Formats: sequence, C-alpha cells, structure tokens
Amino acid sequence: MSNRNRIKPPVILCGMMGTGKSTIGKLLAAKLRFPFYDLDSMIENRAGKSIPELFEESGEAAFRKLERELLTEFVQTCDGVLALGGGSLQNQHITDHVKLYGWLVYIDTPAEEITNRVLRKSNRPMIETNNPEKTMERIEQLLETRTPLYSQAHITIKTGSKSAENVATEIAKMLKMYAA
Repeated sequence: MSNRNRIKPPVILCGMMGTGKSTIGKLLAAKLRFPFYDLDSMIENRAGKSIPELFEESGEAAFRKLERELLTEFVQTCDGVLALGGGSLQNQHITDHVKLYGWLVYIDTPAEEITNRVLRKSNRPMIETNNPEKTMERIEQLLETRTPLYSQAHITIKTGSKSAENVATEIAKMLKMYAA
C-alpha cells in the first residue's frame, strides 16, 4: 500500500455485542497492517478481572465509568484498529469524541443474528441467555437505544450473511476510498 492511499488510524468498530467486532477487527488490522486493540480486553486488564465479574462486583455504572475513561483516553493515541464494547458509545459526547480522533465504523447486524450468536455464549452481563424470547426482546431494546449513536459512524457495513473476512475486506475498501 503506498503512502498516498494509507489510511490514518485509528479505525474504531462499533455495534452491538455479538456482531463480530473483535473477529472483524483482527482481520481488518491485518489487512491494513495496523495493530489490533479490544476495549473489553483493555478494561479487563486494567481492572484485573473479567467484565462479568466487574458487573457483578461493582455494577454497570462503575463498569461504564472505567470504559468511558479508557476509551476517551486511548482513542487519542490509538495507532490501529479498536473494537469497542456494545455499549461503549454511551452518549453523544463520547460518540463525537471518538469520531474526532478516528474513523468510526458501524457493524450493523440484524437482531435475529445477534440473538443467535449471543445465545451460544453465557458471559454477557447485559443479557440473560436462558430464555431465547427474553434475549431477543432485550437485544431489540438495546438496539433501539444504541442505534442512534451507532448510525452516526462515518461508515456503516450491513453484515447480513457475509463472512467476517468479507466484511473486513469491504471496510478496508471503503476506508481506502475515503483516504484517496
């Protein structure tokens, strides 16, 4: 890739839990020759415990505070691809801050697909995964409140039935168009 078509990092992936942000992010980072970062992993490293443990021990408000602090600090110096947690874009101020420092990319996945993926994992503190109907209902509620922030991204990719590899390739192409 020549310098003329070089995308300036960071590239920040947002979207609901279960959309594949981390998987897509790793593939995209490799394509762009950037490092990959996962905000959830960074939070766990700083806190010294898992996200479910943080939620259980300290509650959502304490988790969101730590998430907000890490995100607003790290995005200013991030040199690669950053996968956000599903609720990282907590308000308009954070969304504007992230967009100021990097390319915000919304991974838009249908609620049914998110539900299917989330039901396969039991470590989602925002979702009770024992009841598929309640899980779908909760995901639709979260999407309703979060989509207005997600949809402000510079780029939106509808995943549909595309593979993570295809989504990463599509994002890379779109970024290169914008960088040209």
